[in-house]
Amino acid sequence: MENTRTVLGFGPERQAQSCVVKWSHVGQEVHVWISSEGSSCPEVGAAGPDLFRGLMGVRRQLYGHRWMLLVAGARRDAWYGTPEHSCSPDHLRIYPYFGKEPSREGHVLNHERDIWSLATSWEEQFLWHQEWQNPQTQAWTTAFGNN
Repeated sequence: MENTRTVLGFGPERQAQSCVVKWSHVGQEVHVWISSEGSSCPEVGAAGPDLFRGLMGVRRQLYGHRWMLLVAGARRDAWYGTPEHSCSPDHLRIYPYFGKEPSREGHVLNHERDIWSLATSWEEQFLWHQEWQNPQTQAWTTAFGNN
């Protein structure tokens, strides 16, 4: 079954545009792709074991085109479920404080209103999660710091 959600994207034109995200569960994977349908958002696609990681592949490709999606899955402190903090395949958790409990689960494609919480890249998400798991690494703080 194919799922569809219209989300806001932000590209090099510097104005928010509607982008259509489609995804479907295929065996053990979630296939995610962008359908331009009336916007200039590039049509890209990726797959992952859940919607968050499939969307991460899409975001990596969009980054090359200077596009961002304004969704919860693009927050620097967003991550998929862990064994200790599981969530359903289309959801994520927010890990706002290093070494502390994450939030309750929410949908990966929920609109994100706080643009300052968005990751500048998928690498920033990895570094945030690495520091959340082990605050002594200061992985995110060293690279992005509190300016």
